[in-house]
Amino acid sequence: MGIGLPVVLPLHPRTRGAIERFGLSQLLQGMTVIPPVSHAAFLWLASRCMLIVADLGGVQEECTVLKKPLLVIRRSTERPEAVEAGFARLVAPELDVAAEAAMFLDDLQRAPLTTVPSPYGDGTASNQIAQLALTFTGSSATSCRTAGARV
Repeated sequence: MGIGLPVVLPLHPRTRGAIERFGLSQLLQGMTVIPPVSHAAFLWLASRCMLIVADLGGVQEECTVLKKPLLVIRRSTERPEAVEAGFARLVAPELDVAAEAAMFLDDLQRAPLTTVPSPYGDGTASNQIAQLALTFTGSSATSCRTAGARV
């Protein structure tokens, strides 16, 4: 069962090799398979998608800032805050990922993530740290800007 949406899969060469070695290439049919992407390219792709599917821990934090739903293909997570806030759902690898994705997207029609705060903060930590550093050193944001720093 598919979900009727385009799928972009950045695929590591070793994973592609394993797929070919085990005769699983048919699993990639219907997907746009691309080489691995930089972090900036990943963020660009993720910010424009309807759903992210991954097994990576860091993506669980990023999805909360991007306000994007994430299916985590794992049995457990070290970042339960994303699951508790509704941004992420754990899906055991043996389950039907497409069916789980369809259910998640359906649920999000009733309760979108756009107003849910990120459990990891509001994205202003670096600015707050810079302001504190300026306060403790007696500097000003203006003097830092003229020296080339951004605050």
